[in-house]
Amino acid sequence: AESLLVSEIRDPKISQKIGRLLGEIHQLDMP
Repeated sequence: AESLLVSEIRDPKISQKIGRLLGEIHQLDMP
């Protein structure tokens, strides 16, 4: 499971999606 997660994070497209989600969450936390 961990190796699969790492492989997904290494995928540029998925890493961009994760970064976008984290950015949106950060904006919600800090209005």
